[in-house]
This record gives sequence, C-alpha cells and structure tokens, in this order.
Amino acid sequence: MNKLDKQDLTSGIIYVPYIIETTSTSINNTTVWYKNKWKNLWLKIKFFFKKPDELKRFEKYSKKLIDPKFYQEIKITK
Repeated sequence: MNKLDKQDLTSGIIYVPYIIETTSTSINNTTVWYKNKWKNLWLKIKFFFKKPDELKRFEKYSKKLIDPKFYQEIKITK
C-alpha cells in the first residue's frame, strides 16, 4: 500500500475556490434588486403600485431647487 491509501481522507482540509455572489441589494433597509429574475419582476411591479417610504422621501427632497448663491464656479486650467 502506498502512503495515500493509508491516510484517512476524511480528516484533511480541502481548499475549494469560493465565489461571493450577491443575491440581493438593499438601500436604506429596502431591497431594490434581486438576482432571481422573477423576484426582481415582482419587486418592480410592487414598487409601481406602492413605493417604500425611503423612496417617497427621496422624491420629496429631490424636487427642491438648488440655490446657486451657496456655490462658486471653479475654473480648471492646464
């Protein structure tokens, strides 16, 4: 018998490549994307009829006009 046959193969460590895979993405504790296309479709349909509170607040604040007096022009030259 050679050395490999005598060794107990169940007690060793086997290194296997591991790929991190994103299954879903959440923004402000609200899931906005799934890897599964059917769940993603369901999420889009659900958001069409009922938007999460975080997105409602975002739309409210995004409609505000920006006051230009708080900003200055920056000239970029070579």
